[in-house]
Amino acid sequence: MIDEIWTQFDDDNSGDLDQEEAYKFMSSLVKNRVKANQSLDYEEFKKFFQKHDADGDGSLDRGEIETMLLGIIDDCEPSSKESLK
Repeated sequence: MIDEIWTQFDDDNSGDLDQEEAYKFMSSLVKNRVKANQSLDYEEFKKFFQKHDADGDGSLDRGEIETMLLGIIDDCEPSSKESLK
């Protein structure tokens, strides 16, 4: 799943998702996984982004994305967590 995220959302092929790329990813996640008619509030997203940008470099690397996703699916079965890799 992580490789698919990078293929689809790392527009500049930097290896990290900058804030704009991460917003596109999270918006897609909300739209496709939560409710099709729900949108992601940008101000709330910025807080979420800062929380998960562990090294404070202004982008999310693969480890930060994986940690974020594991937090989101924390209540899922172990097989769901394994599918992130």
